[in-house]
Amino acid sequence: MPFRVLSFDGGPNVGAYVRCLQAIEAARPGFLDRVDLLIGSSAGACTSVFLAGRLAPGADGAAVAADAVDYADGVLRAMAPQDGRAYKRLLTGAKPLIESTGIRAHLSENTGDFASLPRRVSVLSCSARAPYDPLITSNYGRGASAEDSVDVVVRSSSLPVWSAPHQGRIDGALFTNNPSTTGLLELIASTRGTDEQVDLDDVVLLSFGGDDGNGKLSNLRCPGASKESKISKDPMALLKKLGVPVDKAMKDAAATLGPLQEEMAAKLAELGLSVAPGAEEDGEPGAGEDSEDWGWRQWLAYPGNLAYVLQVWVASEGRGAHWQCEQLLGERALRVAPMGPLPTNEALLALFLGQPEPVIEVAKLTGRLWSDPPSSKAMGFDVDVLKTLAWVDEHWMADAPAGERAPTDAHQRAQADAGTPPRRRKRDRLADLLKGASTVLRGT
Repeated sequence: MPFRVLSFDGGPNVGAYVRCLQAIEAARPGFLDRVDLLIGSSAGACTSVFLAGRLAPGADGAAVAADAVDYADGVLRAMAPQDGRAYKRLLTGAKPLIESTGIRAHLSENTGDFASLPRRVSVLSCSARAPYDPLITSNYGRGASAEDSVDVVVRSSSLPVWSAPHQGRIDGALFTNNPSTTGLLELIASTRGTDEQVDLDDVVLLSFGGDDGNGKLSNLRCPGASKESKISKDPMALLKKLGVPVDKAMKDAAATLGPLQEEMAAKLAELGLSVAPGAEEDGEPGAGEDSEDWGWRQWLAYPGNLAYVLQVWVASEGRGAHWQCEQLLGERALRVAPMGPLPTNEALLALFLGQPEPVIEVAKLTGRLWSDPPSSKAMGFDVDVLKTLAWVDEHWMADAPAGERAPTDAHQRAQADAGTPPRRRKRDRLADLLKGASTVLRGT
């Protein structure tokens, strides 16, 4: 019998991956009801505890997924500073950027008693003092915790400088932003020799994050990849350059991205980190050469991708933890981590500037890109919705009736669309609409 695990990374991509989760539940009703364990770190801890509280047996998965999207957007808003007083506190050196009252209020409204959550859940945090050990708090197995859910989550999401340590603990991302391996080891260790023992051979893992999936876009914005250093005022131009079908909804979702990047560049310039066009040395080597002589400008102030070092760090950490899971589980481990036009590093900068709405809007865009096969193929996502659903059918819902595992009409059409030019798709859909309209008219 499969033991199904969902793992959620920390970071500002929470808004994107919960939308991917929503698309999976919509295509495979009953997917969420089969979850046996949820694992989370930081913003992923917020998500995992929320779902663990809402997924009572027989719960409406579509409604829970929709609520999770609204909840995740609320987490992003609560993590952004509300006014200029936040920066004054930060500049004193004695206070963090935000106070925890906003996030605590949001969590209190949406989480239940940790010990009584309907689903098993594990949350990762770290010690703020030596020895700097990870702390895994679970509501099952040996040492099951009866602590307050809000305390558990706040500890896991207390990013240094951003918010204050809580109960001597700080953000789980300091140990690993992708908690899947840690959560699996906790599962095996805490249930070994008990009536709840779980064998590794039975585990099926789906992890969500924001480190992967569009090497084409990431490399296009990598320092040294292009001599065009100017900041694009039209982020959709990047997608068009990759051949992504861009519709009005996508344009609307990213409308604030260009001005946002310019504002981030201006803020860095105020700190003395010039990111004006031509800031790079003329002799800057290309990304494909054997040796890159990069200084802080390339890592921190490259105009096309600010604070690029954070993107590399978060992405490599997320992929590294998943590689470990693959060694343990083989094909029973899958990672869905699409990164859209606003990577983790720049999304964090946006939140730092008190602008969660652009992050949320681009999360909507990323979810649309991931769930649309032609767009996903053009972006170069490693794992798109079709590959994910095929994996879900084979490993997650192998015990489901055949009717539940069959592709929905929408995804059958999406799969057919994957190899069809956008103009042809639009023409065919228009023909379908006209055909349907004529049928209705004949019947009236």
